[in-house]
Amino acid sequence: MTTTLPIPNKPLNVLVTKTLTLPDVSEEEALMIKEAAGPDAVLNIVDSPKAGVPFAAEADVILGITPKWLFDEAPNLKWVHATASGVDMFMYDEFVESDVLLTGEKGLVGGHLADTAFGLLLALTRRIKTAIELGSDGWSQENREMMRFSEIELEGLTMGIVGFGGTGRHLARRAIAFGMKVRAIDAFPVTPSDGVTEVEGMSALPDLIASSDVLAVGLPLTEETKGMCNYAFFEAMKPSAIFLNVTRGEIIDGFGLEK
Repeated sequence: MTTTLPIPNKPLNVLVTKTLTLPDVSEEEALMIKEAAGPDAVLNIVDSPKAGVPFAAEADVILGITPKWLFDEAPNLKWVHATASGVDMFMYDEFVESDVLLTGEKGLVGGHLADTAFGLLLALTRRIKTAIELGSDGWSQENREMMRFSEIELEGLTMGIVGFGGTGRHLARRAIAFGMKVRAIDAFPVTPSDGVTEVEGMSALPDLIASSDVLAVGLPLTEETKGMCNYAFFEAMKPSAIFLNVTRGEIIDGFGLEK
């Protein structure tokens, strides 16, 4: 992949594929895209990557998700801007070995992942999962008392966040709203925000693992992070801690987690 864009010698053709993080494009936003693309630019907005196939052959720029089969249909492609929290899905050989520029939205997405993470967290701490599994026939006085006395209050607990990008910041914002204390670490010197006063380096990972009541991982999938949550990682956690994976599953060593 190249790091610079060639100067166009004709009006740009832009293809926008709607996704979870770009569910719609308003008329105002479409005008902004056309203005940024330059005079006489062509803009095609479709509801999904698959719907973009008929327009791919003329596309110079794709805004959205670009699977291999869409990439193969776009011989004139020069730039892809990914509307996703990660770009590992673009790392197929044809893209990597091409001159197509890839940019992304690191830090701008993650709210939907944080919502899901807290939904799962509350299902455990407020025993919602247990209530669903018991069903209406299991709603006995004994079971109700069992759930009530085993519920966990999030207020005052510590959430550790590994990876303080967009998802990590959204997690911190929600954790603070629940009255939790938040610690965050990142491999890069990122700016603290959303209730986190200091973002520590990865050297603090062992202490973060050991001290967290809720440990959330929001790292991108790379060669360095693949399988990093292994047996030693989980063994170092508090026996009562809850682990939240809000990123790619491949970061988890399944055997280590099961063990």
